[in-house]
Formats: sequence, C-alpha cells, structure tokens
Amino acid sequence: MRGFRYDAARAPEPASWLAIDEQTRVELVLSFLTKTEQPTPLLRTRAALWAVVENQLAMAVPAVVETLARLADEGLARSKALALVARELLEHLQAVSAERADDYAARLARITASDALAGR
Repeated sequence: MRGFRYDAARAPEPASWLAIDEQTRVELVLSFLTKTEQPTPLLRTRAALWAVVENQLAMAVPAVVETLARLADEGLARSKALALVARELLEHLQAVSAERADDYAARLARITASDALAGR
C-alpha cells in the first residue's frame, strides 16, 4: 500500500492493516526490521511471523491482545513484545509440525498435479 509505513512501536490501524495484502504486510515488517537489525537469512521468516502477530492483533485475538497488553504493563517495548509473541508462535508451529509429521507426510503422498489444476 503506497504511503503506508510500519513501525513496531505503534499498532497499525486494524482495518487498514488487514486491507493490505499479506505479502505487502510482510514486506512492510521486513523493511522495518532491516532498519533496526542486521540482515540475516532468517529475517524474512521473522518478518512473516511478526506480520502474523500483527494480523492476530488487528483481528483482536484475545490471547494475543491480552499478552501484548500484559507485557506493555510490565514495561516491555511493543517491538520486544512482538518479538516474544512471534517466537512463541514459531515454537508452537514447530511443535505442531513435529506432532503431525506422519499426518503431513500422508497428506503429501495423496496430492497430485490435478489438484492444482482443479483449484484445490
């Protein structure tokens, strides 16, 4: 979105944030992170996780909203709180992936090129 700037210190306006396509949200967060951190191979992954957390905040997911509010009350900067929540999200995704690896492998074995052609 032209003219939209992301700053982790301030919550984006929810409707405006959600109106931006997902890839642009990630690019906005990545642009912010590259101004504040050294580029690393995993920086895009971190930006994607932060974008997911911002999406959850914009959608008012109670646990995420409450956690950020609690961390702010404890004196943590918003960017640090986002980083903590994003890290927990990654750990959760890794745990789910490990728990369901066999199911995932079975599902992968069933997909075919015709699935893509059929729009599935």
